[in-house]
Amino acid sequence: MESCDNDDDDDAITGLGVALNHQVLKRDMDLLDTWLEVRQPVLEDKTLGDSIDAVEEQLQKHDDFEKMVLAQEERFGAINRMTLV
Repeated sequence: MESCDNDDDDDAITGLGVALNHQVLKRDMDLLDTWLEVRQPVLEDKTLGDSIDAVEEQLQKHDDFEKMVLAQEERFGAINRMTLV
């Protein structure tokens, strides 16, 4: 009888672990989605600039965006790994 109880406990613990992993994945995906939404205007900006200064400013915005994406790369990778499990 104890063997059955231990199996039930193990199943419950496994189920809780899976539920926790799903919640962590959902939280991380929500955070990343919000992060991307906030930065969407930079991606959709069609301004090319009408002067050298304006073009340089646009280039700087895009360079800054690329740096932010690279800084988030670990989080993107973690989500990718979690979806492969």
